[in-house]
Amino acid sequence: MKQEYLLDSNVLIYLGHGNKKIARQLLRLKRPYFFSSVITYFEILYGCKTLEEKKLVKQYANDLAILDLRKEIIEAALELKEKKKLKFKDLLIAATAQMEGLTLVTADKDFKKIKGLKVKLLNL
Repeated sequence: MKQEYLLDSNVLIYLGHGNKKIARQLLRLKRPYFFSSVITYFEILYGCKTLEEKKLVKQYANDLAILDLRKEIIEAALELKEKKKLKFKDLLIAATAQMEGLTLVTADKDFKKIKGLKVKLLNL
């Protein structure tokens, strides 16, 4: 059975910078299938400094299933906002993972505070 994971922005950024420790941890996941949020995709593209970086990000994005925002995800993020103080992008990423039934893969410990969110915390 495939395990389905939503990759947080920080995981993709670390991979993009060649972080081998993060890469090894991802390789240890059993039969993974990776997703990304459209928020993460935007955040990574926004941070690109050159056209070459953008081109590379777009190439890698072809290997990920990128999940769009839906009204239900936005409403779930607003509910999370009432309970936890997180950045708006993190609220949307957490809500996406919850609504899609995915485990969020992240290096950000703040996500562990969200009750009911499945989190795979990676060590830096």
